[in-house]
Amino acid sequence: MNNQALKHLYTVAEAAQLMRVGRTRFYEILKSGRISAIKNGKTTLIRGDAIARWIDNLPEINTLNGGQND
Repeated sequence: MNNQALKHLYTVAEAAQLMRVGRTRFYEILKSGRISAIKNGKTTLIRGDAIARWIDNLPEINTLNGGQND
């Protein structure tokens, strides 16, 4: 693990805010395996690179509906 990763740990609330989803939706994404988390005692933490990978895997809007933007 590089030092850069250590600077980018987020709580569930912070990660959900960055991802623009609610807490319940965040836990659904976590349970589905589309994002990973780590534990520090009772605290769940999400690495910034995990959030970035989740964002990178979201579908492009121009690929939805055959390229039509609704």
